[in-house]
Amino acid sequence: MKIAPHWVRRKEEIAGMLFRVRAYSFSSSHEAQERMEKKLRLLHDFFGTGKRHNQQDIENFRLLIRRLDEHQDHEEYAVVTTEEIVRTLDEQNIITRNRYGAEVLNSVNTCFLDVDERKPSFFQKFLGLIGKAKDMQEILTERVRELCRRDPSMGVRLYRTSHGWRLIVAAEGLSPSSPRMNELCKILSVDPMYERLCARQDCWRARLSPKPHRLGMPYRYPMPQTSWEQTEKLEDWLKIYAQKSSSRAVCRLIECMGVPTETPVVRLHDEVTKALKLDIPLA
Repeated sequence: MKIAPHWVRRKEEIAGMLFRVRAYSFSSSHEAQERMEKKLRLLHDFFGTGKRHNQQDIENFRLLIRRLDEHQDHEEYAVVTTEEIVRTLDEQNIITRNRYGAEVLNSVNTCFLDVDERKPSFFQKFLGLIGKAKDMQEILTERVRELCRRDPSMGVRLYRTSHGWRLIVAAEGLSPSSPRMNELCKILSVDPMYERLCARQDCWRARLSPKPHRLGMPYRYPMPQTSWEQTEKLEDWLKIYAQKSSSRAVCRLIECMGVPTETPVVRLHDEVTKALKLDIPLA
């Protein structure tokens, strides 16, 4: 799991271009700040002189940035999360707050998959007119049941979300970057971008609290610029968000299939998302 506990963000204008720069550290806020200064110097040296750069210059520049971000020279540029750590459950499960203020569970050992609702095709609309169409939830349920039938080790919890469905999947040989993950994502029509993010970040992510705009919050989350920043504006925003979130659920449990999947992490997910409260609206 690639979640940096210390980070800093900054906007910098160089040669008429605006750069949004972030630097992070897994050791200390001081090291994150030092890396920010080094990144800014590299950017000024590379873009601020007006010099034309060849392909080798560009590759050398990228290599220096990768090294500052603790990547090995041969490593693909990975995704490192720079979000406020709200709560550490254990080494494999960490709750963070994302860029728009919602809490997110990052997990190495619990697979979360989200499936978005899609508009029916012309053919599906035609089948609906003659009474032979299946809705997306019915199709999704049938696919999950077939997966569980083929694999006795698999267990799945299916939830309804505001604009789709969420699945918690347990099965042998399943990890964020495994072939099994790729197979499940294709069968269940999971967003390919989410699949790639899981592989590069080496964890699954599940939103635990509502999206602010679905609560009617008219202003943007005042994202901190450093991992240690605390402001009165931020505290006020969080108070309003908590109040408005109290009467909304993120998802609603529909059905459990295959082997039992309840674990401490799953129980926490259901409690925080209010998945078992059937009488409150989704957000």
